[in-house]
Amino acid sequence: MIVDKKYSVPSSIASKLEQIKQYMGMHSVTAFVGAGFSMNAEKPNHVKMKTWKQLRETFLDKLYPNNEEDRLKDGNDVVRLASLVDAQFGHNELDNILEDALPDKLVRPGELHRMLVSIPWKDLLTTNYDTLIERAASQVITNLKLVTNKETLLYQPSPRIIKLHGSFPNIRPYTMTQEDYRRYPIERPEMVNTAKQCFLESLVCLIGFSGEDPNFRAWIGWLKDVIGQGRLCPTYLITYSKEFHDAEKSLLSKLGIDIVNLAEIGGVDDYYSAYEFFFEYLKERKSKWNGKVNFDRLDFDKMNDEEIKNYVINKTKEMQSVRESYPGWLILPKEHEKNFEYISSDIFVMGQLYKRIDDDSLKLRFLYEINWRLNVAVVPHNIDWFLAAIEGFADHIADIKSDEKWMMEDLILSLLDVLRLNGKDERFKQLCTVSLENEGIISARHIHYRQALYWMTKYDSKLLKSVLSKWKVDLSDYENCLQKANIFYYIGEELDAFHLLEECKNNIARFLLQNKNNLYAKTCLAYIQKTISWLDNEKMSGNENLANFAVGESLDSITDRIISKAYKESPIRGYTREHKFRIGYYVDSWNTGSSGFVPEYLYPCKWWMIKERIGLAMFQINQDFTRHCILKMFDYSSDMAWNMMMLSASGKVVDEVLGREQLVQISEEKANEYFDTYISLFESVKQKRENWENNKVWNVLPKILSRLCTKIDQNRVMRFVKAALNWRPFFINKELEQAYDCLNNENLSVIWVKLLTDKYFETVYNRNGYALPSRYMLNFIITDRIINRIVDELASTDKETVLQAIIMIEIIWNRQELQDVDRKKIIKALRAMRKSENAIPEAAYTYTYVEADEDETERFNRILQEALSAFLNNNFEFDHSSRPLSSWGDCLQKINALRSFFSEEQKKNALLHTCELIEQNKSVFEKDDDKDFFGGMRKFTRIIITNYQELLLNTNLDSWTNEEIQKVVDQIDWLLFVGYRCLPMKVKAQIRNQQEVNENTILQIQKSLFGKESSIQVEGINAFFVLKDNGKDIEKIIKYIFDNFSLADSVVYKELLILFANLVVRGYDKDDFNNRIVDFLNNIHQFYNSYELGIVGLADLQHYANYVAGALSVKAPTLNIPVFKKDKVGFNDVVIGYDKGVEFARLNSIAL
Repeated sequence: MIVDKKYSVPSSIASKLEQIKQYMGMHSVTAFVGAGFSMNAEKPNHVKMKTWKQLRETFLDKLYPNNEEDRLKDGNDVVRLASLVDAQFGHNELDNILEDALPDKLVRPGELHRMLVSIPWKDLLTTNYDTLIERAASQVITNLKLVTNKETLLYQPSPRIIKLHGSFPNIRPYTMTQEDYRRYPIERPEMVNTAKQCFLESLVCLIGFSGEDPNFRAWIGWLKDVIGQGRLCPTYLITYSKEFHDAEKSLLSKLGIDIVNLAEIGGVDDYYSAYEFFFEYLKERKSKWNGKVNFDRLDFDKMNDEEIKNYVINKTKEMQSVRESYPGWLILPKEHEKNFEYISSDIFVMGQLYKRIDDDSLKLRFLYEINWRLNVAVVPHNIDWFLAAIEGFADHIADIKSDEKWMMEDLILSLLDVLRLNGKDERFKQLCTVSLENEGIISARHIHYRQALYWMTKYDSKLLKSVLSKWKVDLSDYENCLQKANIFYYIGEELDAFHLLEECKNNIARFLLQNKNNLYAKTCLAYIQKTISWLDNEKMSGNENLANFAVGESLDSITDRIISKAYKESPIRGYTREHKFRIGYYVDSWNTGSSGFVPEYLYPCKWWMIKERIGLAMFQINQDFTRHCILKMFDYSSDMAWNMMMLSASGKVVDEVLGREQLVQISEEKANEYFDTYISLFESVKQKRENWENNKVWNVLPKILSRLCTKIDQNRVMRFVKAALNWRPFFINKELEQAYDCLNNENLSVIWVKLLTDKYFETVYNRNGYALPSRYMLNFIITDRIINRIVDELASTDKETVLQAIIMIEIIWNRQELQDVDRKKIIKALRAMRKSENAIPEAAYTYTYVEADEDETERFNRILQEALSAFLNNNFEFDHSSRPLSSWGDCLQKINALRSFFSEEQKKNALLHTCELIEQNKSVFEKDDDKDFFGGMRKFTRIIITNYQELLLNTNLDSWTNEEIQKVVDQIDWLLFVGYRCLPMKVKAQIRNQQEVNENTILQIQKSLFGKESSIQVEGINAFFVLKDNGKDIEKIIKYIFDNFSLADSVVYKELLILFANLVVRGYDKDDFNNRIVDFLNNIHQFYNSYELGIVGLADLQHYANYVAGALSVKAPTLNIPVFKKDKVGFNDVVIGYDKGVEFARLNSIAL
């Protein structure tokens, strides 16, 4: 017997109560409250609350008011009778009877109700209609929130009071009839699923239920059918009955319900005192174990060595005592976290003490106890003095006394974890090798787990399989079994995982027969059960009765707890990073106070360490928090962040966590190292995703390697691009474009030759072709293979193949490297294609660079006439669909492309027809539905206006009448008013009408140039060049840009710098413009830090400053032009801005 004050609790009851209490400590107990508990309400003497028996009598009275004989004969139960009342009188009348039987407004919550809601339940489910429980909750301090329907159920977090069957007076109809019960799972699946989840994931206490309670029978029946008897988590019927029949016990047992009969407790006299005892028991003492060890803030400098030694001896013994009395939880319960709250700051005090002692034996014991506390508290071990101390012992392990070497196992395992997670690969591998050679000291299975994690981050399935084959588990080491099983699961070996877990679980079952209260076994069992539930399917079914013994906080609950702390504001002191001269290079230091590690470092580490402990580090549990943890970790330990990302992140998460802000933390040397680890896998990937390694390579590596291209050296970028060109274009084009931007012009020239020789490109017909680099005016050899390919493909009957040839011609046509003999071959093949039946519509555009010969003139003129007629003879009448607008835009676009072949009169006709069509369709053009899901009609009208403007800007308006000009000007003003970017048209029209542009238009251009919206800025730039190209003075605007550039929002830098590059290549030289640009660039180099830009904004500024510098280097090669170099900015694609500027200048020189 267990005696506690006035109560005498049989051991059979005590063990069940203790299990409930253990689950309660982990916030994993659900209360399921039945009608019997409402009898504890406080009520006036004249008020009665009916029992199920009494309610049955009421139903009989209603059905047989004047027929006692029929009344006596009716043997139906209360649910059947309720169904008859419903059928005869309607459900509304039935609901009224229930309200009369349970007079909710006349009763008040009793003390037991208040005790009930004071318990920290995970959730509180009830089938009761009355409001006693929620009213009791309003009278005490509790976090319980009321849920009465599926809407509140979906959005209210636990803990909740969930009214399953309705609630007085308004949540009707109340569940009572056979039909109600039959349809309940169909009409209220959310309620059933919530209850199911509670029975699956938490211990359930049934309170206030009896065998005759129809709600009890219905719910247990449903859950038994849906979940399966063997799958129910521990479920206890909390009751008070002095005569519990064996048959009833047997029935409940078959339903998976164990009984806690409080009548068996000495000192419990009635129903009230029974529940009073039960609730007090759950509220009273938590586990007696206390893990606190206080390290006094003494002035150790004033203590002599002997005093320090004695202090350390005492603290070591104190820590040892705590360790030896540890109950055995795999994960420290929430209630004991406070015992270790100062460990992360105490560790630095411990470091001071450690340096003062010279007794190696004491040092080792001191380290061992510290390490145990760090492990239990799940606190990072990455502390310099601590790791150096372990390294010292590891290097001289042979010198340690034989009876003390056992302590080295946990110390070396902690060191291995730090080395692995922080990128110390060579030392990690070397220490693993040495440790395996000392197997008498360190168990090989623990080394193998760490090796497995290491090779998993490297995506090396061959070496991982080698480790797994050597890894021999000890079935009594449940944690290690769980770790290996989860690795099997992760790599797709589910059957191996299941068999290992089943074997381990059976071993735990045998152990618990003799050691029922062993918490290590029980907490390991909880996570084994969870993993089995993931693996379970029709082929993997097993008896889960052992679940009743499992104890453990769910990983979701642990994650929620850690999340709540991780998102707290970080204190000022903590881990700091000091920038040194070179971008991406830092000195790291720990500044600590009473709170130790900052939350944004500590809690991501803690979460990751917990996941690794139970073998779940590889799984993406809570994707949002995974992303948060990796992002935060990049600020503190890029190596650990990298490991977390490689092991657990999906391609989507990589997109979100490996941005420029994170890459700046990685040096070029480290980036090269990462790249070298994975590039061979990328090069040799199989087309089929046969295993976990291939899945990772397909989904993750392209994104990671393409981002690393911004950091690695040119040879490695080339290696990536060449390998990527062997992938399917659909999977790699986005990454290819990123990598192209990281290649200098010399290397990109090599890639161009490869692309033009044997690769197909992405076109409107072929989405499965490769993306092309944006730079193409580079110095590369135009080989015979390229020429022969163009000629052969022009002769093809496949329109896609012909289009490929046309694209190639456009790339090489204006290049000096194209020999006359090859040019003639292409002209001949092109003209032959244009004359053939295989001519494609895009062939019309080739006349802009290969004119029609005599044989083609008639055909070409017909193409021009057809293009113009197709537009001028069509009214494109709007039919409330996008079709006419799309056709209108296509026709106008074709005229624009061929405009050099049309006369000024023909272009005028096209423009005036466009003007007329817009007038006829004003209602369509003025409607701004841009933000509609698919872009609305504005998407199509904008294309029309863009082509309208381009055609007008390339048309001579001198022959136009004033009336025609005014008509267009009025329309332009209206288009501007309704939101179209027509300022360039307005400027041209003003020049035609007034010869000078008014001051207001100049101000509009200046404002647009600094607009944050790209379309507004581009509008201003185009208007600016209309001014310039028409010989107008632009100096005022240029001065405005120079004066305001450093004050502008960073989003405008790109277009303004491109504007300057355009002025340079167009030869603008007023007031020594090129030297002014050099001064401007020098100013950016000197003062960019004062611009207060983030990493991305700064990269943009430096890239486009280099773009201007590259263009200027071609136009004014003698000037001393400042350029951002790789060692300054750290990113290839930033530096390549210079190459792009060079290419832009060369391209425009040829065009001019």
